[in-house]
Amino acid sequence: MILLSITAIGVYAPYGPLWAIPTSIIPAGIVGAALGLQNAIGNLGGYNGPKFFGVLKDATGNFHAGFYFLALSLALAAIVTFILGRSITEASMEAKSDDNVVKLD
Repeated sequence: MILLSITAIGVYAPYGPLWAIPTSIIPAGIVGAALGLQNAIGNLGGYNGPKFFGVLKDATGNFHAGFYFLALSLALAAIVTFILGRSITEASMEAKSDDNVVKLD
C-alpha cells in the first residue's frame, strides 16, 4: 500500500504545474487557446503513444526500447523545462516589476 501511494504521488504530481506554468507565462488574452492547444497535443500523445510503444516492441521483440524512449522523453522534457523555465521566470519577473512602478513627473 505504501508503494502504491508513492506511485500515485509520482503519477499525479505533474498535474498542478502542467496547468500552472503556462498560465503564468502566457499573455492573458490567449491563455485559453494556448491551454486548449496544450491539451490537444497531450491527447494526441495519449492516442499515439501506445501505438508507437507497440511498434517499438514489435521491432525489437521486447518492451525495453519503449521504456527507454519514455525515459529519454521525460529526461528531455525535464531539461527543456529547467532551461526555459529560468529564462521565462526572469522575463516574467521583469515585466511584473515594470507594471508596479509609479512614475512621477
